Amino acid sequence: MLRVVLLGLVGLGGACSFDTGGQSAGPDDPDASTARIDAAAGADAAAGAIDASGLDASSEPQLIEHIDVPAQNAPIVASNTTLTTGTSYELRASGTIVLSDTQDLSADAEYWWQDASPGTTMDSATFGDTTIDVGLAINDTVVDGTSNPAWGAFAASHTYSFIFVGEGATITAQFHDLNAANNSGTLSLDIYSVPE
Repeated sequence: MLRVVLLGLVGLGGACSFDTGGQSAGPDDPDASTARIDAAAGADAAAGAIDASGLDASSEPQLIEHIDVPAQNAPIVASNTTLTTGTSYELRASGTIVLSDTQDLSADAEYWWQDASPGTTMDSATFGDTTIDVGLAINDTVVDGTSNPAWGAFAASHTYSFIFVGEGATITAQFHDLNAANNSGTLSLDIYSVPE
């Protein structure tokens, strides 16, 4: 589909007038038809020079759904899309939230840090005798020491992804934190197709 659009756009160049030495080739200009024919020929030559083999839209991940996941009060958010059983999807989480407005803490989908020391990140937090794996959980609504998935090593861009195999159902997303009432902000979760 992308190939057709690109070639169609190149072909449009033949229908456009252009500047020929300071004069526009218009309908009353005797050289206008020649200029348009020359432009069309040039456009056709340019179209033949395009290597469209790498422009197949199916070879790129396609966004299927965007989900906003609020951190405050940690609601469980479900996708609208049912992910086909056995089909691979890329789940991409991005953004940062305020983990505690009174303690100047922030977090992303996998790590949290003190705002004064953003280079020192932590994965879990201990509240009394309870350890919580802080971050964005997928199909995991139990807030405990293990949050699924593990999004990987810290990314300064605060963007993480992993491959999820559909189970014939929607997915749920929830930000895990023991005291989510003092959180603010929203993380983004995007579901992408995975090219075959």
